[in-house]
Amino acid sequence: MKRQYDLESDVVFYHVIIKVPDNTLGNSAYAFDHKHKTYLRDLLFWLESIYELEVINYCIMSTHAHFVIRRERESKLSSKEVSYRYKKYKSLKEIPDARTCEVRKFAKRLNDLGDFMGNLQKRFTAWYNQQFDKHRRGQLFNHCYKAIQLKNGKALLRCWVSSYETR
Repeated sequence: MKRQYDLESDVVFYHVIIKVPDNTLGNSAYAFDHKHKTYLRDLLFWLESIYELEVINYCIMSTHAHFVIRRERESKLSSKEVSYRYKKYKSLKEIPDARTCEVRKFAKRLNDLGDFMGNLQKRFTAWYNQQFDKHRRGQLFNHCYKAIQLKNGKALLRCWVSSYETR
């Protein structure tokens, strides 16, 4: 799903929420323990080191997580930096040529909130599904993440103060 961006500002902030299926009637089958939360946090920061988005605040709970993400409207990465990030993302031994089709396609993804969140959810789900004696299958999170654009400083401050962990 394509998200609408504020076309006037150079920097946009989003409050992003991801959830696992409803925890009604004491269903704790999908509740995250400390190990799950730690892995989700580490994965979040690893992806942040690759993408051009910045996670400025987060709160990971047992059935959902909140992130405040900063996104610049225009990409500011050089071709060399994109190649370096591609190498890191693909775990390659050498930095690829920035002129290749794969690297140029990859560059277009680095400033995309939807790609970032999809990547986070898919990678975490793949890892999470392997953590149990009887491996689970399928998606873990509800179909879509929710991203709310924080249009002013008051909304940003409200999200910032309501979270437990900040960077």
